[in-house]
Amino acid sequence: MTQRPPNILLFISDQQRTDTMSCYGNDWIRSPHLDSLAAGSYVFDNTYCTQAVCTPSRG
Repeated sequence: MTQRPPNILLFISDQQRTDTMSCYGNDWIRSPHLDSLAAGSYVFDNTYCTQAVCTPSRG
């Protein structure tokens, strides 16, 4: 049986905090497509930005 390489999708958005997506617990902003993607993916809960150039890094 041959092993397939993993499918990797790196989703990067500027000026977006995690609390703006329902897959991270937000219950008033609807993000059904991101929620669907997150449901079948590995979602990082504790990450750090190496270059603070946007709003999520400031607060």
